[in-house]
This record gives sequence, C-alpha cells and structure tokens, in this order.
Amino acid sequence: MTSDSKTMSPAERLEHLRTKGMQTLVNLDNNINEKPFWFDEQRFARAKLVCDNFYVSIQFSSFTGLLLVLQLPDGLEPLLCTGNSKDLPSLYKRYLSTIMHVRSWYEDDIFDPNTKAYKSIRMVRGMHRRVAKLMNEKFDVPGVEGTHRTWVNQYDMALTQFAFIGLAMVWPQKCGLISASIDQLEGINYYWRVLGYMMGIDDEFNACAYDTYDQIHAYMKLMFEREYKQQFEELPCPIGLDMTRGIVTALQYYMPLVTFNTLAQWWAPCFTFNGYEPQPLSAREKLLAAWMKFSFNHVLRLSFLLGPFSRMHKRQFARRLKRKDTVYNGLVKKYADGPKFVSDRADYFNNNDNKSPAANASKSTANAEDDGGVLASPSACPFFVQTAYSKHFDDTFSNEKNTTNNDQAETEAQQTPVAVETGVANSERELEPTFDGQAKNHFSLVNNNVHIECR
Repeated sequence: MTSDSKTMSPAERLEHLRTKGMQTLVNLDNNINEKPFWFDEQRFARAKLVCDNFYVSIQFSSFTGLLLVLQLPDGLEPLLCTGNSKDLPSLYKRYLSTIMHVRSWYEDDIFDPNTKAYKSIRMVRGMHRRVAKLMNEKFDVPGVEGTHRTWVNQYDMALTQFAFIGLAMVWPQKCGLISASIDQLEGINYYWRVLGYMMGIDDEFNACAYDTYDQIHAYMKLMFEREYKQQFEELPCPIGLDMTRGIVTALQYYMPLVTFNTLAQWWAPCFTFNGYEPQPLSAREKLLAAWMKFSFNHVLRLSFLLGPFSRMHKRQFARRLKRKDTVYNGLVKKYADGPKFVSDRADYFNNNDNKSPAANASKSTANAEDDGGVLASPSACPFFVQTAYSKHFDDTFSNEKNTTNNDQAETEAQQTPVAVETGVANSERELEPTFDGQAKNHFSLVNNNVHIECR
C-alpha cells in the first residue's frame, strides 16, 4: 500500500477502488524483474508452502470465484463479444487452459525467467496491454450500459483477484481450509498480493494488501457484499448463470464429484448464484454432497493429510489431462446442437473496425502475417479469467527455443502500434498452446473485417 492507503479502513479502501480504480489502467510499466519494496523473501517462501499444502482448497475457492465473476454483466459482456465462450467445447478449452496457467503460478518460481509461471505472467501482461489498446483506443468500446468505460482497469483486476482468493478469506471453512491457522490464511493472502503486483495491480488497489486477517476478512467480505452480491440482486444475468452451469458441465471429466446443483447447495448458506435456486438433490448428488462434506469437514481437518491429499489430486488431474483431446472431441459431438452463449453486441468489433484510423494499416499487416494474430481477449475480468489458450499448459514450453526473452516481447507490444493490433512478437507466438498440435489464431481477418478470438 501507499502510505495514505495504509490508513484507510476497508470501507474507505473499497470506495477508493470504485472511484479512482475504475479510471486507472492496469499498471504494465512496473518492472516485475524488480521485486516490490515490501517483498519479504522468507514470508513469500512460507506462503508458497502453505498454498501447496492447501492446493485443493484454494483451487475450489478459485473455481467458485470464477463462476461468480462471470455473472457480473460488465465481466460477462466482453467474453460473449469475443465468441470464444460461445458453446461448451469453447468453455472447456478456455477454462482448462486457465487452470493449467494458474497451477504453474503455484508450482514454479514466478520470478525466474526460465519457468512456466514467469512466462505465463509475461504472456498475460502482454495480452492485457494489447486488449487495453484495442478496447480503449482503437475501438473505444462503451460499457454494458452504453457509457464510456476504461477497460482492463485496476477495479477490474482487483475484482478478479477476489474471484481467485476472496472466498477462501471470507469463508475458509467452506473452502476446505478448516485446519488453516490465521497465520496460514495471511500467508495465502500475501502470496496473492505478490501475484497481484506481478499482474500490474498497484498497491493502493491490491485486494490482498492488508496484513492482518481481521482486515483481510473485513475487506474481502465488504467487496463481496457490495461488488458481487449487490449486483446479483440489482442486475440479474441469466446468460451468465447459464454459462457458469455450462463451465461445470464442460469440466465434469476433471471434477467428477461436483455438479452445479451440489455446488449451489454447498454455498447456499453464504450466497446464491445470481438467483439460482438449488434443486432437490438426486440420489447421486446426495452421495457427492456427502463426500464433499466429509472431505472438507473431516479429512482436511487433519493437517498430516493435507500434503498427500493435494498430491493425490494433482496426480489424478495429470492422468485425466492425457485425454484432453478425446474429451474435447466428445464435447463437440455431444453438444453440436447444445446451448450457445452470444451477446447482442457480438458484431461490435466487426462493425466498428473501419472507423478506426489504424484499421487499414492493421489489416495490411495482418494479411502479411503467416499465422495471423494477436493474443487478444477483451474482458472486464482480465488476467485470471482470460488466460485461456488452445492447448494445455504443460506442452507450452516443451521446446528449448521457448526460453526466448519475454521482456523484449512485452516491450515490443507496447512500443509498436501495428504489432499491438495485428501481431505477436515471435517469442510470444511460440508460447501459444494448441489442441491436437494445431496452432490457433487469436486475431484474424474474416471477410476483411476484424474478428477477435481467444481460444
């Protein structure tokens, strides 16, 4: 925090986020090769161990949080406009990849340029830089209500940061953190304070900036009540609810013990998913709910089981990941006529591209590119939700050539306007994952119009 923001109460800090934060772009000029002045090496190392021990619980918190953020209209609209959350197979690719990226942030050294985690963060930062250019400068995209909006701002980033860790701070027991001490909860929060810094969240807006659990809990609870729960009550978002149900269905192979209804039942004492009323449990769901209750309330209470439980979960996930393409193809076949998630503004970018002064230059350059595109995914709920690519993350850095300089790529994206709009530096393009070995363009020209994709 800055010296001023340190003295703010949770209510004052949230108001500061809502006013100034909404008008302030994500800070991508901070040098992530230099650790912040408040960084404590030993504290961070301890926090990383805590996150590893409670990996299952933190992932559960993050997954639920992501479902919540997609039910905020300003968070959902850009996802719908890209067309890359348009059906269940698309949701599968997007959010499976997100899981893989986030997993690397826990397992690798985020400060080491040779690790997957560091390169993932560089990719996300480069993406945010280009998305901000596209939505704020090139297209000047209005908000959902038609008014001017600063996209990829500090408020958006903080709300997404909450989506990943806020529920664990507000309701630790509901997330399976029943055996976590106050010191351990503060450590998890500290880890995400550092991640927030790496993603460009200024200290004065960082949702995890408080040090004591009492302050952390108060601020996170207030953020949830005013920025999530209140919006759910005032702005119903049926398509967001449908999409979150679709995500749970799409990822069922990796989470066979969870259905949307059991998830809703589990969280019912705390909140509802934007108006969703939990339905009576089927016989199978009753068994799943009983296992979840037993695991979270009893198994995870035993601290000596935390490590083995976490490692078992990771091994199971890794085994299932080997069939990712088979699962995807099965979803394509099964849901060929399934639900579609489309915004009535889906053609916004196409219709407005010719109005942009840079349009002709960007089209000319894009046509000259062999493989298209820019890693672009407009979103009001940026870095965590939007780190989705086309191939699972383990294969992303398999080749030695992928150890190229990502600092240079990020700088090029900032300094070269045409590259920002139509191309990716070679070092970043090499990092783009694929499904079935086929590279997927993230930004291409369709019938001479801009077509934004984030696969």
